[in-house]
Amino acid sequence: MGLAPLLALALVLLRPKVTRSVQLDASHDVSKLLQGALARPDAFANVPALFEQPLVPVLGRGPISLDRAYRLASAEKLYFSEVLLDLSRLAVEAGGVVLDARRPEGKVVAEALGAVNLDRWELLFRSTRVTRLLERVNAELHRRGEPWTVMVSAEVSREPAVLRVPGTKNERWVVINGDAGWLERAGELSRERPARALFSVIDQLAAWLRLEPTRRARLLAGLARAALLEDAGPGGPAPSGGEPVQQPVGDVASAEPDGYHPAARERQRR
Repeated sequence: MGLAPLLALALVLLRPKVTRSVQLDASHDVSKLLQGALARPDAFANVPALFEQPLVPVLGRGPISLDRAYRLASAEKLYFSEVLLDLSRLAVEAGGVVLDARRPEGKVVAEALGAVNLDRWELLFRSTRVTRLLERVNAELHRRGEPWTVMVSAEVSREPAVLRVPGTKNERWVVINGDAGWLERAGELSRERPARALFSVIDQLAAWLRLEPTRRARLLAGLARAALLEDAGPGGPAPSGGEPVQQPVGDVASAEPDGYHPAARERQRR
């Protein structure tokens, strides 16, 4: 009897340790479980496997967890596709995370988290066009290091539609609705005041995209000076300060290092 406590202690110390793990029953409909977890995450807090295991199907790679899908959606880097058009394939090749919405698990997560529909964007791109004014806008934006490509489409009902290109850090595509009155007025203005029209369009885009004040001012400063010089006419005074003034001639903006218009310089020589 004196050995009984020692034997009991030995049994406690020598018995194998038990590790508990929660596994999902294969007989359950995973898409419904994911839908429930997305709708009421607190109710599924005791089922961590539902959030941590790779259950969400992705094109071109293995599935991801619901937690990772949450993080990608918050960063606006979660996409989905049902029909695998060219844009979806390019996104996968570029390293973007594109949910496979052909499977119910992928479709449920894509809809609940507001993933970007690449199929819809593919169809939208087929209806876009770039006007002569927007060609100048894009050239000016790229010259200044702004990663936008601006287009117009009759299929856009709310403006602007903006897509950050999957697999890249900064590049954006911006689609303006085709019946935008301000864009039509800017196109008419560009025939006589190309610098003023260019400033007007880029100023509107900067407001839409909510650029920080410093970045917006840096982007618009040179364009504003060119528009003021254009309004002043060939013999008008040049605005002071800042970078060399650009004076539009036709559709091409030419810069004079000393700020003089070519006509004014010719009058000086005479």
